[in-house]
Amino acid sequence: MSFAKSTAQIIAVLAKKLPHRSYFALRSRCQKLGLRPRNNTVTARELSLMRRIVPTGTKEEILAAFPNRTLSDVGQICRYRGIYRKKRRFKQTGYPLLDQLREQCFKLNLSMADIDEIAKTKRYFQRPGWAGHKVLNYGNVCKAIIALDGEISVRWRDE
Repeated sequence: MSFAKSTAQIIAVLAKKLPHRSYFALRSRCQKLGLRPRNNTVTARELSLMRRIVPTGTKEEILAAFPNRTLSDVGQICRYRGIYRKKRRFKQTGYPLLDQLREQCFKLNLSMADIDEIAKTKRYFQRPGWAGHKVLNYGNVCKAIIALDGEISVRWRDE
């Protein structure tokens, strides 16, 4: 058998010589013989470190903790193992009434899609329906506040 340059070529040659073996069996044999790079397995130490750092750490901290892995490698391992980032607060919109509503949603662990469903506002909160307009749709905001068992009150400045 002549020496081939890439792993794919080696596996192709082996597949012709050993037609009864599967592609994955041949690839595994190439790994054992050192003809193909080994899979970079996750150690228990790395997994423990991921469980501590990933939920709250920044990208730089994660990359510093795992110098031999890319950010996408760490992300794939975390998804497979069920390690998730800590939920972030909603961004401020500049509308105090809407910001208070979104803060309450965060406390109740509700998404904007959940609020749309509860308040029956179609997709007003999922898409930032207020962003392109100068004025909020106070009808939708009031529906959501009432749906969350909130109360709307008016305070006059001169009193």
